Amino acid sequence: DLSSGTTLSAGEAVLGTVTTYGGQDVLVAKFAPDGALLWSLHAGGPSVDVGLKLALGSAGLAVTGIFTGTADLFGSSFSAQGGSTDLFVALLNTFDGQAQWVRTAGGPGYTDTPAGITFNSMNEVAVAGKFKGDAVFGTDTLHSAINFTTQQPSFDVFVAKWSSTGVFQWVKQGTGHRDDEAVDLVSGPDNMLYATGQFSNTITFDAQHPNTTLNIIFTVKLDPSGNERWFRQC
Repeated sequence: DLSSGTTLSAGEAVLGTVTTYGGQDVLVAKFAPDGALLWSLHAGGPSVDVGLKLALGSAGLAVTGIFTGTADLFGSSFSAQGGSTDLFVALLNTFDGQAQWVRTAGGPGYTDTPAGITFNSMNEVAVAGKFKGDAVFGTDTLHSAINFTTQQPSFDVFVAKWSSTGVFQWVKQGTGHRDDEAVDLVSGPDNMLYATGQFSNTITFDAQHPNTTLNIIFTVKLDPSGNERWFRQC
């Protein structure tokens, strides 16, 4: 049964009413086969925080989304670069929802958004999406291309991977002088990663791929080290 009036702290799983930290928060809940609520928890701060995608694997439940400013993400406090909106990646225990690890990435001034998350056979977690301006992923800093028309940074594609224990592995950038984004990501049985999305103008991963129109669909295949194997567009 659901109790009423229970305040839930980030990272604390209970059956009850969830109270936000003042803005829109992330909510993760697990239900039994008959629909009974097993646990729920939330994450966030006083600004807008959103859970966007889930992936279930043998290592746990991987969750990705966005957070703004300073937020409690499943029991640990994080601050976005420059107080902006950054992305987070968390691995939760499926038994009770407790966080095994949480990582963040992004840069100041713009919203950096994940759009796909997946496990491979080694329980490594990969995430794909878009970023703008300068964005920090683990030990790497990416710089998005400048839009020729506006002379402002454009959105570029990112695909990033962490180990099963949350150690940063690598990040791959897809860059072009118009807005580009990844919208989903899957892992194949050979641990290859397949990202799909949209690009305008020419985009470059390891190779350059011309485009003379707007909003073309792409699919790119990356090997376990993040190297481009092939690229298709339509």
